[in-house]
This record gives sequence, C-alpha cells and structure tokens, in this order.
Amino acid sequence: MPQYLLLLYNDPTWYQKLSPEEMQKATEKYMAWMSKPFVKGGTRLAGDPGRVVRAQNGKPRATDGPYSETKEILGGSYTIEAPDYDQAVQRSLDHPHLDYGGTIEVKTNLRNVNGFSRGGEETGLMLEHLFRHQSSRILAHLTRLLGPAHLELAEEAVQESMLRALQVWPHQGMPENAVAWLFRVAHNAAIDAVRRDRIGGQKSAAVVAALNQSADTVPDDPDFEAQLRDDELRLVFMCCHPRIPHDARAVLSLKIAGGFNVREIARAFLADDAAIAQRLVRARKQIRDQHLTLDMPRGAELKQRLDSVIEVIYLMFNEGYTAHEGEDLIRTDLCFEALRLGQLIASSSIAAPRVDALMALMALQAARLPARTDEAGDLILLEDQDRARWDQKLIAVGFRHFDRAISGDEVSEYHVQAAIAATHARGPRIGKRSIGRQSCCFTTSCSR
Repeated sequence: MPQYLLLLYNDPTWYQKLSPEEMQKATEKYMAWMSKPFVKGGTRLAGDPGRVVRAQNGKPRATDGPYSETKEILGGSYTIEAPDYDQAVQRSLDHPHLDYGGTIEVKTNLRNVNGFSRGGEETGLMLEHLFRHQSSRILAHLTRLLGPAHLELAEEAVQESMLRALQVWPHQGMPENAVAWLFRVAHNAAIDAVRRDRIGGQKSAAVVAALNQSADTVPDDPDFEAQLRDDELRLVFMCCHPRIPHDARAVLSLKIAGGFNVREIARAFLADDAAIAQRLVRARKQIRDQHLTLDMPRGAELKQRLDSVIEVIYLMFNEGYTAHEGEDLIRTDLCFEALRLGQLIASSSIAAPRVDALMALMALQAARLPARTDEAGDLILLEDQDRARWDQKLIAVGFRHFDRAISGDEVSEYHVQAAIAATHARGPRIGKRSIGRQSCCFTTSCSR
C-alpha cells in the first residue's frame, strides 16, 4: 500500500500552556492515534527553528529557518499507509496535533521507509505498560524533590516524559534502559520548569541542584530503589491525609499513586469525567493551601492514617472486583493496583496485622479473577468456577499473608473476610454452613 509523510508544524512551546489535565488528555490522544493500524512510524525534531543552507552567488550561506518569523517550526513527522492521497489527507484530519494549533502537510512518499525500529502500535502499547508501572514512581520521586506544593509541576514533568517518548521511540526504537530514559527526561523537564521561575526565590537553586544530583541515578540501583519505595509510601499517605475530603482520597490515590487517568477513574467509579476532575482539582488545592507534607505521621495519628490508607485500598480493590460491566481490563487493573499498594505497605516498617489480612483477602480473591467470567463476559458463580483456572501463585501469596495476619492478637473485619476467602481456596467443594463454622472458629481463636 502507498505510504505518505505527514509533516507536523507547530509552536514548540505549545505544551507549556497546558494544565496537567490538558497535558494528560493530549498524551492520551497522541497514544490513541499512534495505535492506529495505518501508522508505520514517526520522528520528533528538536524544538528550534533550525538553519537553512542556500547557495548564493555560488557560495553556501546559512540563514534562519523559514518559520522563525511565525514561531512555527517543523516538529516531527509520521509515515502512514493509505490507498490514495485523498485518504491520506482524510486520515491526517484525525491527528490530535490539529487540536493544539498545529498544522500538517501531507506528502507522497516515493519510497518505502523501513528505518523505523518498531511500529507505532507496538511502541504505543509498550509505552503504555511502562508508563502505567513507572509514572507513580517518577512522580513520587519528583514530588519529594520539588515539594508537595508543586505537585502539578511534577505531574507536568512526568507527562512531558511520556510525550517525548511517544515522539521519539517510534523512530529511534526503545532505549536500552527505557525506565532510566523516562526518569531522565522527567528530571530535565522539571529543571526547565524551575528555571522558568515556576519555583521562585532562593529555593530554586537548591531544587535545581537536587534534581541535577539525582538525574543520573540509575533506577536499578538498590539504594535508589529503596528511596523510591519510601517516596511512594509517603505519597500514598499524603493522598489519604485527613484534611483531604474523604471522597477525594481514593480518586487522588488512583491518579497520583496509581498512574490512572481521569477517564479510567471515572469509569471505575461510574462517575462523570468532569466530576472526577473537579475532585482532583479540590484535592490538589487542599495540598497547597493546607501546606501538606510528605512527612509520615506518628503515634495515634499514624494508626488513623493507616486505617484511612487501608480503607482506600480496600475500596479500590472492591471497585475492580465487583464491577464487571463495561471495561473489564480497567477493573482488573484496579485490583492489581490495590494489590501493589497493599504490598508496598505490608513490606514496610509500619506494617500491621490488618494490612496482611487485607493483602490475604485481595490476593485470594484476585486469584479467582480468570475464572469469574465466561467468554461472553457474564459472571460465573463460585461453585461453578473452574478451579484449575485459579492463579496458584496468588493463592500462595494470600496464604503467606494470612499466616502473618493471624500471628498477633489483632482481629479486624479484614481478618474475617480473609478467613472466608481462605476457606474457599482450600478444598474442592465447601458448603455455606462449613464456611460459616470455620469462620466462627477462626474469629473465636483469634479473640482468645
């Protein structure tokens, strides 16, 4: 099929005018377009007008780029396939570049371009997977360096790393250490923002120095990994601060600590996108106005905050586990993000028996996810599920945390629910009366 070149022109500073929510929407639009089957690759150019070399009176002469007067430069290109030129133009009209004031020039490609190391769809999927699992780590790290008051700036830097990857990787291929690449680009974006006086006063120089010092740190370094886990833990506890409205804590945790976008969160809670966005705006304002910090609470306050964190994680898991209308994948992501956050707390120094009980409950329930629905997406009752499809690794994780949960004197509602889930996981068939008797025996023994 014929190939065509889309040349993208724009003001190189367009993304600086976007809010974090607008930046995220732009990223989502670019990723969706990159995943279209007719996109065969792309490249991103430096954000400067360049120089034009011409021959004048037989001598070469370099002048400013042809678009320097209008501040519109060639920012990149895409190679697409289309049956004919008119179809290529039609496909270009759907490009999100046009939504942000850019222009697109469509050229006929007279030769096949095979220099792209990965197709747009493959790169988009790999980047989405990477970003889902790394964005919260990068954000937590930058928030510690910039301070919670500049959470939005940190979010913008993380989104910038995503946009850069979308523009560069389809042409150059994924870097050898993709995670380190994302960290470095986010660091550089944060440094640029600070230097543009986004953080004023004498603090600016100190922040830039801290960012520069950590910019070259390899995420695989054991000490750095430990610091990242601590950063994430502190970020989760800040998201569940009592000064943040109760209905905003789970939403903020999913967005900030889970890497979910507004649309995904709205689907998970069966809410309107605008309502979720407003909750996030109010939560961020509370963080700024109340001068919330990443300091971990102590004493009685630690217990209360831990209860709030556990409640949010439990809600997050239930939203994924009990809602099977619509996007099943998003619900599954909710379950496993709740497991990840639960494990983050269970493996820390502030772990408590009720955290292990919650982890046991979630792992044992999540183990049944592959067998809970049929090919049509309808729910299958527990007694009718194919136990061979249950995830044995998750069952083992569940029992390991269950053993830790019952080692102390504490009994919580999560202990009771975990005991019921453990009873289901043992033995091929167990009646309701048996489950009730075993659960009663468990709670009685724990209370002695």
